[in-house]
Amino acid sequence: MTICVLFSSRRVFRASGQLATYAFLLYRAGCTPRRIALFIEAIGEVYVRLLSHQGIASSGALRMDGPGQLEAAYAGLARNQD
Repeated sequence: MTICVLFSSRRVFRASGQLATYAFLLYRAGCTPRRIALFIEAIGEVYVRLLSHQGIASSGALRMDGPGQLEAAYAGLARNQD
């Protein structure tokens, strides 16, 4: 369990850092791009909340059935598969 959390935290931190860097380097000041972090596995509700706090929608396991999936759909960055 601890190893899984460690891997999830690294992935989340890297995604957050990459998205912040891209937003800073590629967009003019005052222009805020919509951001989404895609993960190939679930990252857990705590990390979904952390990314959301930073203004980043997230989707884990590339499926629309876990924490963050509906958030990404509402942000218009993913489709909800009902």
